[in-house]
Amino acid sequence: MDKSKREQHIKFIGKSLSDIASIGWLLTVRERNVLQKYGAWMEALMNGSLQPVTEEQEHFISAASGKIKATTEYELIWKRVLSIRKEYSEKPNKPPKDVRILFRNR
Repeated sequence: MDKSKREQHIKFIGKSLSDIASIGWLLTVRERNVLQKYGAWMEALMNGSLQPVTEEQEHFISAASGKIKATTEYELIWKRVLSIRKEYSEKPNKPPKDVRILFRNR
């Protein structure tokens, strides 16, 4: 990775997911920790603000887009974020369909 691309990626590391405050209560501690450190970076890869420079990043984008199965921890966490966002955009004032989500891995 050339220096300018590396610097672009580094700008996003350590920045939290844009909506972590509103969905964080639905996430496990581990998921929140990952999203607080890498959430903005994941989001930037997905919205095109950052171009992927490694095979792993390409895989992440493909998995998050549903083109391939999510297999890594980050891919699975991102899929969970998308699922939560979708559910809350459809019914923002309703609890999750499966309330067991509230007690999972706490």
